[in-house]
Amino acid sequence: MPTKYRWYSCMKWKDKRDLMMISTSHVGERGSSNKPKVVEDYNKLKGFVDQSDQLSAYSPFVRRTTKRYLRAFFHFVMQTAVVNWCRLFCDTKGTIQLNEFKMILVKTLLRDIFSEPSSPRTTHKLERSESGSKESRRTCTGCYKELREEKGRPYATNHAKKVSSRCSKCHKYFCMECFLNYHKKCV
Repeated sequence: MPTKYRWYSCMKWKDKRDLMMISTSHVGERGSSNKPKVVEDYNKLKGFVDQSDQLSAYSPFVRRTTKRYLRAFFHFVMQTAVVNWCRLFCDTKGTIQLNEFKMILVKTLLRDIFSEPSSPRTTHKLERSESGSKESRRTCTGCYKELREEKGRPYATNHAKKVSSRCSKCHKYFCMECFLNYHKKCV
């Protein structure tokens, strides 16, 4: 609905949102897709700054509950950086929506924090049992297995080392040497 004045015209057009424009070169004629000609020309000629502002407006980064200076920081620094990254990503890899790009970005940044530990070093640890008395000592699993294969079960039962240290994960009793051999890939 254009309103024409002496040397400019004002228009209001609604697609997804209300759009109000002032033009000195367009009177109010319609373009090919029933859009006003001024809107078509603007979309064709707009620069990256307008596109990034438009993308930022569709999916705001910070809600109104945050303090004003934080909102300004996150808008000007973070939102602008994310929109620029998305633009570079789209130029090299293909088109993607800004919200999808944000999800990929967040998952990528948090992958290292929430992933499983890459090395299982922290999973198996040799720890002393609670009470150090002779009753709490058990047969070393590695020594027993080795002696049983060489000399039989009765000999291994009587001659395997007695230890009070066990693995924190698999709860088997080991001497230090057998623990290192048994959990070679973990240590």
